[in-house]
Amino acid sequence: MPIPLYFAVNCKENVTLSDTKALPFSCGMTKNGELRFPQSFWSETPLLLDDAIPVPPTARCLQKIKELSSKGCILDFERQPSGFHFVLIQKLREMKISPLWLPERFFSYAPNATAIVTHNLPHNSWKQFCLSQQRRFPKGWALEMQPLKCTKKLPQAQKPREYFLQEALCQCCVQGDRITYYDTRQTLLKKLHVAEEYGCQGAIALWSEWPEK
Repeated sequence: MPIPLYFAVNCKENVTLSDTKALPFSCGMTKNGELRFPQSFWSETPLLLDDAIPVPPTARCLQKIKELSSKGCILDFERQPSGFHFVLIQKLREMKISPLWLPERFFSYAPNATAIVTHNLPHNSWKQFCLSQQRRFPKGWALEMQPLKCTKKLPQAQKPREYFLQEALCQCCVQGDRITYYDTRQTLLKKLHVAEEYGCQGAIALWSEWPEK
């Protein structure tokens, strides 16, 4: 894999796709501001840090984060931006953790970080989507690879068929008056390959969502 593809996994999951790296999820703060670890944890990969408990980290927690972020840190933030996020991101910047990936809605907190861009809708042209991200983030961006599955209603029933959309880089299935756009492993890897040509630095996905084929 030319650029890294990371999979967030729990202790019972086994990533079987070659040339990828598994990251343990459920790392974050405890109610006391200490660092929380999942049941199974390993290092030597970027630290995947969540905001499930938005409590300011202690000095000891920050030191541990620094030690575990020798390969970088990926912020898996689900909550809306708040003071907790601002303070934590500033601390990470002060520690010069690199690379630092964060969701694009937090990009203004760290303009030198790498914004993680999502794509949960079909795009008529995947190349144009990637080009637009390159223009928004000329220093580089990352991709949250959510497998596409989107169904829309057609004006009338049509003959069942399935085909590949070359420009959108996804599969398409027509059944009656419904059309479904979806990804396979191959379409996702094709998307990542094209994204690399337009400044994408890597991607992250949930292994539990990754298509089997």
